[in-house]
Amino acid sequence: MNVAILSSFTTFGVFHDKTSHLLAELDRTYASLLAPGHDAAAPMTCPKLPVEVYVAMEPDLRVVDEVLSIPATEPPRRPASVLKSLGTSLPDSVLGKLAKRVHQAVGGSEGRKIIALASFLPELSSTDSSGPATSEPACQALSNIIRLGGHLRRQFNHPVSVVEAVCGSLVNSLNPPATDGPNDEPPTWNVTLDGAEKVFERLLANLQTIWNGLRTSHSSELEFFPPVALELEPGLCFALRGPNSLQNLAALLDKATYQSLRSHVGFNLDLAHFAIAGIPLADVRENPSIRDRILHVHASGFHSKAHFGDCVPSDENLSQLQGWFSFLKELNSPEGRTRRPRDLPPFSGCASIEYEAAGALLDVHTALQKFGLQIIPL
Repeated sequence: MNVAILSSFTTFGVFHDKTSHLLAELDRTYASLLAPGHDAAAPMTCPKLPVEVYVAMEPDLRVVDEVLSIPATEPPRRPASVLKSLGTSLPDSVLGKLAKRVHQAVGGSEGRKIIALASFLPELSSTDSSGPATSEPACQALSNIIRLGGHLRRQFNHPVSVVEAVCGSLVNSLNPPATDGPNDEPPTWNVTLDGAEKVFERLLANLQTIWNGLRTSHSSELEFFPPVALELEPGLCFALRGPNSLQNLAALLDKATYQSLRSHVGFNLDLAHFAIAGIPLADVRENPSIRDRILHVHASGFHSKAHFGDCVPSDENLSQLQGWFSFLKELNSPEGRTRRPRDLPPFSGCASIEYEAAGALLDVHTALQKFGLQIIPL
């Protein structure tokens, strides 16, 4: 298998300090992982570590706005502004310019390849009944990101394999109390939750709208558009959050109602999220509806209950993940690829080391080394 680094494409994340030469250091680590036992004194061609690009982190919006000729705003833009920047249909000329900026920012002209795009659009499954409409611009934003992936593939030969997307939450509405709590006690907020199946039906209906629109308006480019890999997020209020919800969403995708999504939608196997959520390996390995829809992998260190930032993987983390590493080897093997139905998207064969919020640059280097030793031989 291959590994990549996940970061924003502008000035934060892995690329935030150009003078640190971090990417050059990561490239050297990557080269040593690809050629173990190489004599350190001997010259060695240094391949470029692939990247997964987080398209719509807050600093990215300034670049997007610049391409769209939207005036800079102060204070800095918040994540919700993604919908303002990307929430309307963008012409191909604009997406082409944006693709060129991304290509240049990651060092594409020097041979660095983009293997995936990541997004954060929880509004994809939101309801518009209790507030401003957000699902429609979220659909348009994801459609633009998919098309951006198509431009990167077609114009610059980047092997963009997936667009990772979150599934949103169960929260329908969050209403503040009419008065403060008695005796200075914290006030009680009223939260309305939807059932997971209802949220999934909204999500899949919106994904159908996206792909139907792409088929209608961009049929000649459809082969270049990367599929969507849905992300599981551990936590009580997330829609796709644990073993039952994973099985239920996979079963929904098998239904005739959603067959139009079959070649366009699968799952992202986030190793830390799956471990925190307590997903049994057998639930994935023995269920073709889940196993054959694994499109891509994310890897990072974690605490048993949460991420606590993108921490370096501990020995305990790596021990916990050994079964999953064996599963990835099966998934990436010729037998595993042959077993997958031909009308489902292929497995990327790559794990992105997810450190866009690392506390220290050294952590990124160490995580790449630790995960690379485990994953590259698979």
